[in-house]
Amino acid sequence: GSAYAGGIAGYAHNIFNCYVVGEGTIGASFSGMGNNIYAGGIVGYLDDNGLLTNCYATVNVKVESDGRVYVGGIVGFGNYKSTISHTYATGDVETGTVDYRRYAGGICGYLQTEGTLTNSLAVNGRITGGNSFSNRIVGNKESNSTLTGNYASPEIQVNGSFVSNGAKDNENGDPDVDLDNFGSVLTWG
Repeated sequence: GSAYAGGIAGYAHNIFNCYVVGEGTIGASFSGMGNNIYAGGIVGYLDDNGLLTNCYATVNVKVESDGRVYVGGIVGFGNYKSTISHTYATGDVETGTVDYRRYAGGICGYLQTEGTLTNSLAVNGRITGGNSFSNRIVGNKESNSTLTGNYASPEIQVNGSFVSNGAKDNENGDPDVDLDNFGSVLTWG
């Protein structure tokens, strides 16, 4: 079936006020086409109605698998109505580049329906994953998901290239948040 890997937890419902730092890598390797891997710098899989807030990770997250992969600098997979807020990630996020099965994001790999990702900073070095499902903030988001007030460094390379301004706004950072104003726009408290 599935594998769950994270710097704090593989699978969780609520995580608050934590961090994972170091030069290491959160890694997972799993063989088999029908398998799912969820990996994140803090948590691999954030459950339905789960909440992750006030957390950061400076580690790399790397997954090698033949199955479906959800990988993020903070959360690999945010399930239905989950909320991710007030986070930042600095590590590389890497998985294979098979387009329809590789979800990679600087903060979250995949955000499900009615999920929320807000007030977060992606300052990762590079993100590698499926071409259509790799972005600086979230690899892929489903309908009615909310992305607001997120900043992504323009220096992040996604699949070896820099992201053009306006490309998948919000998945690559809130267009109204830039280096000059993110401190006043983000409500960090």
